[in-house]
Amino acid sequence: MDISPTRSQAHPWIWIVSIWFGFGLIGATQTVFVMRGEGMQHAWVRLFVTSVLSFLPWPWQRGW
Repeated sequence: MDISPTRSQAHPWIWIVSIWFGFGLIGATQTVFVMRGEGMQHAWVRLFVTSVLSFLPWPWQRGW
């Protein structure tokens, strides 16, 4: 009898982080395009990375 956990049971948090990372990508892309469309001059890569990473603490703040 094999009692080892399946992949979905072993790391359920990876799906949560992946979903929030996806939200971060969408939000960061919108932020960069809107600011660039308005003619603002920023360090775009730094802004994009900061925006994406700002979404990742959400799963832990929610208690997941």
